[in-house]
Amino acid sequence: MTRDEILDKIRKVQALALRGEGGEKISAEKRLNELMTKYGIKLEDLDENKELLFWYRAKGKEWETIFKQTSVIMGCKRFRCLDPNDQSKAAREFRNLTAYERPHGANVAMICTNVKFIEITTAYELYQRSFDEHYEAFIYSFLFKNDLLAPADGDHEPTPEENRMAKRAFLMSTGIDKVEKHKQIENK
Repeated sequence: MTRDEILDKIRKVQALALRGEGGEKISAEKRLNELMTKYGIKLEDLDENKELLFWYRAKGKEWETIFKQTSVIMGCKRFRCLDPNDQSKAAREFRNLTAYERPHGANVAMICTNVKFIEITTAYELYQRSFDEHYEAFIYSFLFKNDLLAPADGDHEPTPEENRMAKRAFLMSTGIDKVEKHKQIENK
């Protein structure tokens, strides 16, 4: 379980302990104390305005760039894409900010409030989906521009989505330079 999942779980139990009545309230308070002790969480860690270290997995260099830009635009001032082999002072500083280990595959560390983290990751996931769609269109536009597309068989009627993709790819191709091939071997 990641730190933010643990904090989220504890906040829910805390809300029940604060709003509950009778036995429900007593049980929630007991469970809250158990969870806080188990995970080494203090009451100030539950403050929604407190900045915490969060880890996230951006799936590649292009996506790390999109994540960084999304973070900056949305007001996160402290983040870093961390390579596991990065031993720089800044990388060590980020790693030392929490007792929780980096989740498997996470490559971006950021310091912000829980609310800001949710805002940034939600926006990033929207941009990521859009980027993936545009990336696929870019591949087709590159193939089209360089005459690398095999002729389509006449049996398939394109779907509206395929037509939309073809139009997007064609428009993108206008901004791509065609690769100029030169014959490397002379016929003798």
